[in-house]
Amino acid sequence: MKFVVENDCDGITVQNFLRKRCNVSARLLTKLKRTENGITSNGEHIRSIDILHSGDIVELKMPDDENYIT
Repeated sequence: MKFVVENDCDGITVQNFLRKRCNVSARLLTKLKRTENGITSNGEHIRSIDILHSGDIVELKMPDDENYIT
């Protein structure tokens, strides 16, 4: 899944962006953080506390576990 950070989201954390703008559940976010390269921005691994900027492309690598809830 890919998301583009819009101008109104410039300066917010990855966690806030994914939870509030992309409707990612807390459970899935936890699994993504534990998945190798689960969350990347512009092709680079990022942490949930990192700050995003407008134009960034956030990509999620879904965990292999099929029991996650979005």
